[in-house]
Amino acid sequence: MMGWKNVKDHYRITHIVQVSKTDNGRDGGGVDAICIGSSYIRDLIAIGMDGSILKRYESGNEHLERYMREMDADLDVLKRLVLSPDTFAGDGITVYTWEGAEILEKQCEVFGWPNVTHDGCLMYENTFSLNKSEVIFRAKREAKLRMKSAQEVLDSYQKKTQEMQEYLDACRLQLDALYADYPEKELGGI
Repeated sequence: MMGWKNVKDHYRITHIVQVSKTDNGRDGGGVDAICIGSSYIRDLIAIGMDGSILKRYESGNEHLERYMREMDADLDVLKRLVLSPDTFAGDGITVYTWEGAEILEKQCEVFGWPNVTHDGCLMYENTFSLNKSEVIFRAKREAKLRMKSAQEVLDSYQKKTQEMQEYLDACRLQLDALYADYPEKELGGI
């Protein structure tokens, strides 16, 4: 991704700036955006990858209000910043994380939370490391835990399905017995 660092530097943003998904308020789905936020809300302000403002901050924080004023003052500058490649100091520090079964190698200027990688990913302490072996261990552990959780949910559904099948069978036997014992014509009903 490009442009997140340009935006952060140009507007002297002291909040967390990352590239993430944001709900643009129109379709309920997520779109890639440069998100300006906090450790609690990642997208107090969201800027589309085309330089458009997807989510505005209205009031309550002087810094966020200043960012909005400065962006609104010249939307062409904002667009240019987003569309321009970011530049980083030095060679970059290699960090590791994972996505599914893939171990990813990324670069950053400063390691650790709340810093971001060159491509804009916020480095959470439990998902990023300087040590590839540690990331592999964490990825395997998470996959095992997710698998265990999924199996527990599946077992629960299977147990409930079995219980409901037994109940349905009992209802069917009851109805069959009633028709066998009382074959008279029904006056109405189901």
